[in-house]
Amino acid sequence: MTEPAIGSMQDPFSIARQLRQKLEPELRAERFAVLDWPAHVNIGDHAIALGAHYLLEKVLGARCVSSASQYGFKPETLESVPPEIPIFFHGGGNLGDIWPNHQQFRESVLQRFPGRRFILLPQAVHFQRQPELERASSLFRKHRNLCVFVRDGISYEKACAAFGMEKVRLAPDMAFALMDIMPRLIAALNVQPTADVLCLYRNDKEMKKRPRPNPQGAWISDWPIFHPRKIAKQFPMDAKAIAAAVDWPQITSWHGGVTSWCYFLAGVEFILKSRHVITDRLHGHILATMCNRPNTLLANRYHKNRAFYETWTAGLPGVRFEGPEQIS
Repeated sequence: MTEPAIGSMQDPFSIARQLRQKLEPELRAERFAVLDWPAHVNIGDHAIALGAHYLLEKVLGARCVSSASQYGFKPETLESVPPEIPIFFHGGGNLGDIWPNHQQFRESVLQRFPGRRFILLPQAVHFQRQPELERASSLFRKHRNLCVFVRDGISYEKACAAFGMEKVRLAPDMAFALMDIMPRLIAALNVQPTADVLCLYRNDKEMKKRPRPNPQGAWISDWPIFHPRKIAKQFPMDAKAIAAAVDWPQITSWHGGVTSWCYFLAGVEFILKSRHVITDRLHGHILATMCNRPNTLLANRYHKNRAFYETWTAGLPGVRFEGPEQIS
């Protein structure tokens, strides 16, 4: 169990290079399918989904033949996909039982297709209940063609113990694949800061119940919220023109792509409006880092934030972690 000894990265582009080096050997095909595409309002999940699409299609030259959220998934569609095509599950922070719908969906698909090639894109691993861990462990170990990517050292240790280290790989979060387009995107958005400090604070069951910094005059908010079916019309900028400006017009040619693209643009614009970001959202930290905004990452309720920081971003200039919690 030696893989987590990554060391600090010099800049976000070096993290993006690590991501490509880790994932490219697992593609092994010119086509792919994606499951659990985000159908909700979390901007971080849309950044992850776009990063996967960008790396697999734009960088590695593969073609997506099928994409579905857990709500729109039809088993017969996957049955029609040729067996040599790998199937990627959306990455994120839901390999566990805090957000059980995602894990239950993965388990149901793996049970139905025991011989297909499945790749879980980088995840954080955290189970609170032993029966849930034991069920996932049994299923993952039995599956004959499964690769599990995790995105921090603690998750790597947990996944190796639960699923078998031969199935587990370590890689950064998929959002870093979008570093290629960030300089052009920031120039196209042309957002000027209007606040010195943004406190981007989550308000859900991952929130750590302790006082959070409240600097005088700070802008305190969670991510902006748009309805998934309306964001393409609500977003004030020309999403298609911006996609063309970063040489990625294909992402706006289908509904799921343009929806995630608008969420991502809204998140980047939100980050760029401040000069410094304090956040307990991992993708607040990641997007601020990608936007070259100094930022302070706070603890969430389990190891996710600190472990990711210590694995990938601790050496980056302008980035620091603040949190007394124990890692477990």
